[in-house]
Amino acid sequence: KITLEVLETNTRAFNLYTKLGFIYEGQKRKEILKNNEYIDSIIMSILKEEWNRKIYNTFILLRSTKYRKKCTI
Repeated sequence: KITLEVLETNTRAFNLYTKLGFIYEGQKRKEILKNNEYIDSIIMSILKEEWNRKIYNTFILLRSTKYRKKCTI
């Protein structure tokens, strides 16, 4: 299991982790003080089986002829 934390204000990172298959598990309220404002920290994780499935599906997608690049020499 891989676990990470991301600040709630970092939406780009949150969206990337979600796209990679990480699942929202919870949040720590008022975890960080930044510019005199408290920010929550979001906890996300992915299990080994989920990661392996994601990698396998990506591999299959890349092998399909629809996405294969054609080389010309």
